Amino acid sequence: ALAHTARRHESLRTTLRMTEGELVQVVHDEWDWEPPLTVVPDLAETLEQWRTSTVDLEQGPLFRARVVRVSDDEHVLLLSLHHVIADGWSLTVLFREIAAHYEAACAGDPLPQDAPLQYGDYAQWKLDTPADDSELDFWRGYLAGAQTLDLPTDKPRPPYETHRGNAVPLGLPARTVERLARESGTTTFTVITTALTLLLAKLTGQDDVTIGIPSSGRTHPGTADMIGFLANTLPLRSVTRPGTTLAEALRATHANLLEVQLHGDTPFERIVQHVRPERDFSRSPFFQVMLALDSSPQRTLELPGLRFTRVDMAPAGT
Repeated sequence: ALAHTARRHESLRTTLRMTEGELVQVVHDEWDWEPPLTVVPDLAETLEQWRTSTVDLEQGPLFRARVVRVSDDEHVLLLSLHHVIADGWSLTVLFREIAAHYEAACAGDPLPQDAPLQYGDYAQWKLDTPADDSELDFWRGYLAGAQTLDLPTDKPRPPYETHRGNAVPLGLPARTVERLARESGTTTFTVITTALTLLLAKLTGQDDVTIGIPSSGRTHPGTADMIGFLANTLPLRSVTRPGTTLAEALRATHANLLEVQLHGDTPFERIVQHVRPERDFSRSPFFQVMLALDSSPQRTLELPGLRFTRVDMAPAGT
């Protein structure tokens, strides 16, 4: 099931190499994956090695899979996809196809031979599409004069980004969020975005706050079933006026989100190139805080005769 999924999607068989100063995609005929089943004495050690192992973009593979036997009736399926070949939505496609191919193989049914839209073709089309000047002009006006978020920290900011971090769980009362969304006629994402921007404004003392939000980038036909990195990042700028009520802030955020998403097909790198913000190696351009709400379909495997539970690992770099 894994191998057939990789045969259908070139992204899963892709590596990258520099050729005459240009980064090019190399699609391999076969998916070179690790032994399908291994028995390990220490699962925790295996998970740690898997989590911290590095990936060679030129040698690959960028999509790895391993089945680890814990006992006769318990196994762990490890999957690793480099972000350059897949985004969050892609995991939904991946799990759906693995399940369909596994079930077909168990039943002796033929596996699907039709090829989905390939990411390399889509990426080439995006590269060949001229930039829309009106879209770029929108972003230049939207971000004109935007302030850099100055978060109060207990340590000085390093001169360069280190990308080291950790995960800190924080719960929000779901009923409260849902009630506010219902009463304001907005969405859960609007409520959480409003709460975050108001909190950042309070912490920094700034009335002009810009955060990053993701866009799926899957608005064109055929992209919903594609494995690849289509996600785009959009700056969302919120200006808080003194005396603004929560209801007013929710409505303003909702309108702001709609406007930004209307211009969401503009790649983030083109926004940066066109607007030309003052660059600082210690932080990313436009925003240093990002809010991502995972609203994609449930990413889980459902296979006949098997029951799955998720095993969470700590973020890399901790």
